[in-house]
Amino acid sequence: MCDILDRYPKFLESDIVMYTDNHLFFPPSAIPTVANSRGSEWQTLVGEVCQHPVDAPQVLAFCLLMTEINECLLCETDSYRAIRGCGQCALQSLRRNRSSDANLVSQYHDSLQRADAFLTQKNQYLE
Repeated sequence: MCDILDRYPKFLESDIVMYTDNHLFFPPSAIPTVANSRGSEWQTLVGEVCQHPVDAPQVLAFCLLMTEINECLLCETDSYRAIRGCGQCALQSLRRNRSSDANLVSQYHDSLQRADAFLTQKNQYLE
């Protein structure tokens, strides 16, 4: 279903050290982990997001949404959730989240608008 991992840089086995599975923001490589964590609306959304390249606004918006839900910016490298990794943290956050799938999809669309606005503004400065 989700081939985004094929487009995400792979770590070499020699690069793997303790705490390599935590990031400052929710990483695109963790998107497939949350695909089946909720109902059909959520699964449809994740499936659609996975069809896009890693740098597409849809993927950026999904990562922004998950960064906010998981509170990734508050994660400490030596915390329990960081040690477990981004995928497991996201699954736990989604299990604890009381919002409906429709509400999460709505939040995604809000994040998509924010990502589009940011990218538009960024492109204006680059021209």
